[in-house]
Amino acid sequence: MTSTGRLTATVLGAGGIGSKFGGRLAGAGADVWLVTRNSHHASAARRHGLTIVKGDVEEVVQLGAGTDVFEPPPAEFILLAVKSYDTEEGSRQIALYMRGDALAITLQNGLGNIETMAAQLGEERCVLGVTFEGATLVEPGRVADMGSGMTYLAADPATRDRLQRLADALTEGRDQDRSPRSTGSRGAALGQAGDGLWNQPGGGGAARAQWGAIRVRGGSAAIPRSDRRDGSGR
Repeated sequence: MTSTGRLTATVLGAGGIGSKFGGRLAGAGADVWLVTRNSHHASAARRHGLTIVKGDVEEVVQLGAGTDVFEPPPAEFILLAVKSYDTEEGSRQIALYMRGDALAITLQNGLGNIETMAAQLGEERCVLGVTFEGATLVEPGRVADMGSGMTYLAADPATRDRLQRLADALTEGRDQDRSPRSTGSRGAALGQAGDGLWNQPGGGGAARAQWGAIRVRGGSAAIPRSDRRDGSGR
């Protein structure tokens, strides 16, 4: 199924990375809701908008935010950015309200998250994502963009069109950034089957052999693993 209306997304685990991705989607016109345990962050983002700081440039985007996982309306995409030890609990909560055609996407560090999600939601509803973006929650309602990098989304034939739509929105949201450090390759590209990270150990179980990758070009086309910055959190 390919949706044609306004893109909707819930970010579960809106720390640095989760908030940055939510903000990017909101900047592209998506209807976004952040879910975080940090009540101060949720309150600030809801009342004043989410501020994304990059260098000397600040961008404010409007979105929903709260601490109750059951508060957001059902969304087409659910981005999971919680810590790995919260994956099982988060997946259980998602399963209770996730709409039938929704996709749950992990943007987490660590191994085994996609398998944990699939055990609760079903493999066909889960998408493996890997990102080399960097972000830090500096204070409630404010996120520092610590650097742009590649984001990969594993796509099979059934999900490719929808994930391309998500990738396009993420790219469009980034293109709204006019800061001096926002230069670099942009757009979204379809990778080859078995390309890149899916051949790495722990890269998504059986999906490694058959899924291609949709690549979101956020900055430099090649960022080594040693340069990855961890901004995930909940």
